[in-house]
Amino acid sequence: YYDQFVDHYTIYDNYSDDRSEDIIHSHKNAEIKKFSMNGRIDDRIYQKIKNNCWKHSRGKADYVVVCDIDEFIYHPDLVSFLTAAKADHYSFFKTTGYHMYHPVYPTYDSGKFITDVVKLGVYDFYFNKRIIFDPHRIVEINYQVGAHKARPVGIVKEKDSNGELKMLHYKNLSVEHLIDRFARYRNRLSDINIENKWGEHYLQKEAQVREAFAEGLASARQVIP
Repeated sequence: YYDQFVDHYTIYDNYSDDRSEDIIHSHKNAEIKKFSMNGRIDDRIYQKIKNNCWKHSRGKADYVVVCDIDEFIYHPDLVSFLTAAKADHYSFFKTTGYHMYHPVYPTYDSGKFITDVVKLGVYDFYFNKRIIFDPHRIVEINYQVGAHKARPVGIVKEKDSNGELKMLHYKNLSVEHLIDRFARYRNRLSDINIENKWGEHYLQKEAQVREAFAEGLASARQVIP
């Protein structure tokens, strides 16, 4: 999906035990940087990575996207949108955030993007994340834990796309997928996460996950044409 407009990927990998590393190495424009949390989830480490990982792109990139692997920046004509924004010297963007829903886990099709298959979503202002910005004009991004808020420093000229620039969160890809994910993450939360209630949604019981998923799917509307 991101190959439509991304020239280079730097992917931070917490010693995955699936095929992630092989998939990344098969892509000519991708590099891996390893980091460890000793088997636990510590959002302070994620925060530090996101606040610094993009800085090596200065002098190389027009814009950087700092996101989780299940987050997709979307615009119906993103290249033209960013080209015009660059000409007008916009350095920072407001997105409109959605949780994307699908009743069953989608089958992979190399000829389609996930945005071609999963088009239903529910708006969540908490996911209006500032994940795309100019690494030259923004000196520090200052993400808070979870990167849901940022306090950028530098030449900050923000563009509001009036809802056209979307941040799509592809987490709710079937309730079984969600239950499995929560179960795995629940057991990895660090003491600091639990103390600060970071990632506390992973502590939900299965019945709660099923109920919330059903409600979300029922209220989901078409986000992508």
